[in-house]
Amino acid sequence: MMAGKRYIRWSYLALLTCLVATVGDLASLAVFARLYPAYNPRLQPISALGASGSPIALYVSGWWVLLGLVFLLFSYAYGKSNFLHHPAQKISAWLIGVYAIGEEVGSGLFPGNHLAGHLTLTGIIHNVIGGIGVIALVAIPFVLMRKYSRAGDAAFNRFLLLISVTGILFFMLFSISRLALPEMHFLRLWHGLWQRFFIANYYIMLVVIAVKQVLESKVK
Repeated sequence: MMAGKRYIRWSYLALLTCLVATVGDLASLAVFARLYPAYNPRLQPISALGASGSPIALYVSGWWVLLGLVFLLFSYAYGKSNFLHHPAQKISAWLIGVYAIGEEVGSGLFPGNHLAGHLTLTGIIHNVIGGIGVIALVAIPFVLMRKYSRAGDAAFNRFLLLISVTGILFFMLFSISRLALPEMHFLRLWHGLWQRFFIANYYIMLVVIAVKQVLESKVK
C-alpha cells in the first residue's frame, strides 16, 4: 500500500527533523566539551555542561531548548506520517514528544544544579522531568513492537528488541556508576560515557524508524 503524497511529505519531514535533532545533539556534546576544558566527558554526566559553574551553561541550555523544539516537530511529523493509522505509531509519536519536553526542553529550562553537594530545587525538577523523558524514550521500542510484530516483521522486531536490551543495560550501568561504592569504582570512571552510549543507542532507533517510515510510505 502506497501512502498519499501528504503522508510521504510528512514522512520526509519526520526524517529530516529526526536527523537534525539526533545528529545535532550528539555532535554538540563533542563541541561543548571542547569549549569547557575542565569538563571530562568520560566521567561527568551531560547535565554538568548546562549546570551552574559551567562557563557555557547559558549557551548549552538555549541549545537544548532549541533541540527540544526540533524533536517536538519530529514527533508531530512522525505522527502525521502514520498513513496506516496504527495506534502504536501514534503512541510512539506522543512518547517522542514527552522525551522532547522532559529531557531536552526541561533540561534547558531547569539545569541540574548542585549546592554544597546537594541538588537545588531546579536540579530536582531537572531530574524528575528528565526522568519522565527517559522513561518515554525507553518505552518507544516496546510500543513499536506492537506494529512490527514477530509475525509481521520479524527482523525489525528483533532490532527493536536489541535496542531495548542494550538501552536498559546502558541505563543500568549509568545508574550504578552514580553510586559511590568502592567496588563500583571502575564503572564510575566511565559514568559519562554510559550516558552517551544510552542516548546514542536510542537515537539510532529513532533514525531507523524515520527511514523505515519513508520507505514504507513509498511502497506500492
